[in-house]
Amino acid sequence: METVTQENNEVDRVAKFVTGNTRFLGMGSSYFASLYAKYLLQETAHASVEVGLSSEFLHYPTSVRRGQVFFLVSQSGESVETVKAATLLRHKHAKIIAVTNQPESSLAAASHMTLLMHAGQERASATKTFTSTLAMFHRLAFFTATRKNLVSPALLAKSNDGIISCAKSIEEEMPHLEERIRRLVNQIRSYRSIAVLARGFNLASALQSALLFKEVVKVPAEGMTAGEFMHGPIEMASPELLAIILTGGRTSSLMDKLVGRLKRVRAETLTIGPQARRTKLSVLLKERDETLLPFPSIVSLNLIVYFAALKRRLNPDRFDHMSKVTLVE
Repeated sequence: METVTQENNEVDRVAKFVTGNTRFLGMGSSYFASLYAKYLLQETAHASVEVGLSSEFLHYPTSVRRGQVFFLVSQSGESVETVKAATLLRHKHAKIIAVTNQPESSLAAASHMTLLMHAGQERASATKTFTSTLAMFHRLAFFTATRKNLVSPALLAKSNDGIISCAKSIEEEMPHLEERIRRLVNQIRSYRSIAVLARGFNLASALQSALLFKEVVKVPAEGMTAGEFMHGPIEMASPELLAIILTGGRTSSLMDKLVGRLKRVRAETLTIGPQARRTKLSVLLKERDETLLPFPSIVSLNLIVYFAALKRRLNPDRFDHMSKVTLVE
């Protein structure tokens, strides 16, 4: 909630620059959160948005117009590729807006404007900062839409109340959710790989949680759209696959069909969403707003990752082959 309450004025000031071909660049969690911004800005503000990896843009850059707006996203503000991208964009006279958790970071210093996450200190994997970035982009989309007269001031206020209410609901439900997920993880049978499947706004949560399964639980995991999964990857479905399916919103019926197909090949299926599903493993969410579902979804997924790591006797805050901040390409 601190992200919303402290940065609303600054987000409103930045929203006027979301015009034309706006681009978002980031790595890992920052890249995934930017996909949420893309979906929401396109739908709510009718904005033309592109999202890319800083590493690819750095070595294979597209043309950059003078004054073109770039949101560079990095929770630490020190990710090597994103900081280098800021330097490159400075030379090309682009407008750079940093989205970071660190006001004194190299990225903030290289940018024209900064949006701060106010997420507090992260110990290892990006969890709080990822959720805070989603909240920042939710506000950005609605402020941009209001500036374009696509959303009324009353609806803007309602969207603000909605995200605060969502955060309070998650906080209130946390003790029950932790206990539910701890027991659920203990029920999951042995698996060799994980697929986290979603559509639309929840895709960012699917991709982020797959990254966390690889970082924290040390198990092969893929996050992807459910549609993409149907075009080939479904061939890997078997009793050795754990399929986590994020449901809710306009594609709920399609996700129901996918659950049925996976059950027929006896894949272990876990659903997370606002309606009960045809599976013994499920996390029921109270949120109904499709644009807000990524928040309780990623909190639930973070808990699943945490308890899965403990079940494997792993330290969730320890990296074996990488550092908290990637400083070398």
